[in-house]
Amino acid sequence: MSPEQTKPKYTNDLIHSKSPYLLQHAHNPVNWKMWNDESLQESIDKDKPILLSIGYSACHWCHVMERECFENEKLAQIMNEHFVCIKLDREERPDIDNIYMDAVQKMGIQGGWPLNVFLTPDQMPFYGGTYFPPTRWEELLMAIDEAFKNRREELTQSAKKLTGAIQVSEKNRYKLNDQAHDYAKERVDRMVGQISRNFDPEFGGIKKSPKFPMPSLWEFLLNANTLTGNEPALQHALFTLDKMAYGGIYDIIGGGFCRYSVDERWFAPHFEKMLYDNGQLMSLYAKGYLKSNSSLYKSIIEGIDKFATECLLEDQIYHSALDADSEGVEGKFYTWTYEEILNLISEKEAEIVISAYQITKEGNFEDGQNIIFKNNLKKVADQHKISVVEVDKTLLEANQILFEERKKRVMPGLDNKALTSWNAMMNQGLTDAFLATKDGKYLDKAVSHMNKLLEIYIQNDSKLLRSLKDPTNSALAYLEDYAHLISALLRLHQATLEDKYALKAKEFADYVIENFYDNEEKLYFYSDQNGEALISRKKDIFDQVIPSSNAVMADNLYYLSQLFDDEYLENMLYSMLNQMAPLALTEVEYMSKWASIYAKVVKSPAQIILSGSDIQKTRLVFEEKGLINEVFASAESELPMAKDKANGQQESLIFVCSGQACYPPVKSVKEAMVYLSMD
Repeated sequence: MSPEQTKPKYTNDLIHSKSPYLLQHAHNPVNWKMWNDESLQESIDKDKPILLSIGYSACHWCHVMERECFENEKLAQIMNEHFVCIKLDREERPDIDNIYMDAVQKMGIQGGWPLNVFLTPDQMPFYGGTYFPPTRWEELLMAIDEAFKNRREELTQSAKKLTGAIQVSEKNRYKLNDQAHDYAKERVDRMVGQISRNFDPEFGGIKKSPKFPMPSLWEFLLNANTLTGNEPALQHALFTLDKMAYGGIYDIIGGGFCRYSVDERWFAPHFEKMLYDNGQLMSLYAKGYLKSNSSLYKSIIEGIDKFATECLLEDQIYHSALDADSEGVEGKFYTWTYEEILNLISEKEAEIVISAYQITKEGNFEDGQNIIFKNNLKKVADQHKISVVEVDKTLLEANQILFEERKKRVMPGLDNKALTSWNAMMNQGLTDAFLATKDGKYLDKAVSHMNKLLEIYIQNDSKLLRSLKDPTNSALAYLEDYAHLISALLRLHQATLEDKYALKAKEFADYVIENFYDNEEKLYFYSDQNGEALISRKKDIFDQVIPSSNAVMADNLYYLSQLFDDEYLENMLYSMLNQMAPLALTEVEYMSKWASIYAKVVKSPAQIILSGSDIQKTRLVFEEKGLINEVFASAESELPMAKDKANGQQESLIFVCSGQACYPPVKSVKEAMVYLSMD
């Protein structure tokens, strides 16, 4: 075949991008452009509306709309003639995505991706939606063109009204105020009760489909149980963790969770795997392991690490996602036929595997395919008249066989972006895994990875950027990036008790306060004041799968205010939390990160300073206690919290302070726990 025959028929401006999602569209007949000054100016110069299409590389319906609409030459011709067409990777520019997703939802349309929004040349939205089939897309394009040319004034007024609606501040929209709030255990129980009313007693999670893991929700329940002893909180959390671990949403063969389940049973996943899910879920299962000592949870931690290491790691930086599709079919990489299992595994063992993984001849999924969906192993053991230990051994051996066979398949597409916040979440997952399991390999990985993140920061002229791999085209980091990186640094400090991590966290926090904080509303903007000016500067306060970056930042202030004995930071924390407390009490499912902070501040924070040669061992013993509102430091630390605690003392001692008072030092964790139970 000649080079001319292999050369793509079309190539557009996206060919110059490094985003895997944008590159997927680089050979569409649509004359796609990137979001930049030149493209925006072209809309003004040519007086054409902007067609802004937003998605991400692992998005299944984005691929479908590309095949049906954006590769269609007739539709591409209409788009090129009447619009300035801009493609955007939502994961690279969440600030823009947040604005126009808000606009579409204010139109009464359910949000999602692909997100297709029509803008005036000055970037005001006037219509939008998500996936459109080809016929509907053509009709819409022609209708928008007609309205823009013949009903311009009406359209402009509509755009101004919609833009005004999305520019309303969060303070005004939700009537927030920072009046002092009375934090009480009873109110934490009330929030647990809200979740209990919507809890799915059969399959875990919240009663609805599709089901997303929502790690911060179950973390709140674990925290609530620690604070109040609320048993339903613990039962709901652990039951959900069990059901997710057994579900098709978890990849038993290769490790790691898919993004969500399309059904209420956690059975059929949307097969894309995202780094941000898995980093948070590693933390969640680590905290669940501390509560339960469950070998299942430990295996999940190991599986997530396997997924991250084997699939996403390069030069110590984690890539963003694995696609849902391979060879154009969703889930093809992950599913199995009945015959494949019989051919790969010996007959006796195959019977156990088929029973344990609920494999059927007809297929439990689509087109004769089976999703591995773990059965009750006690039931399987009884059925085959063997022990659960024997079932486990058989499955471990079968999993390795299936893993090796699966490596021969065509891998799903890899989104090799590396994003600061997502890497930070994975880093924190590794640290939490160490604290829970005491396995030093996780801490070694966390330290090495954090060193790499900070090295990149220095290489980028001490700028924190959204993208770790593309500094020339990356936007400045968003609040999400700073908040999660600060959180990871603080968690690493709490694990190692090395000052350098706390000091770096404080350095980043100082920058965030200077460049993101709204002194009037006492919350943080999502974007840096030094970044690109858009039609609205948003603040995110509600949790999605990734928790609110304002809530993460408030949690950071909790630790920083203690470590640095900083009353200003503590007041900032309470200004934020006082505003959110009423919403958390009524909308806890969407504010579970705030609810976790609420649970922390019900009791006075305790400062625990450790001295002696075995502080790391002592620190891990404290972790076993499942504490939520204690802050640790070494007596050798130069941080203000540890001031005057060492005094040259070499003896192994534990200093506990709480509520503006310090107790006499003690020598054992057991003695220290007596102090901690006195509040």
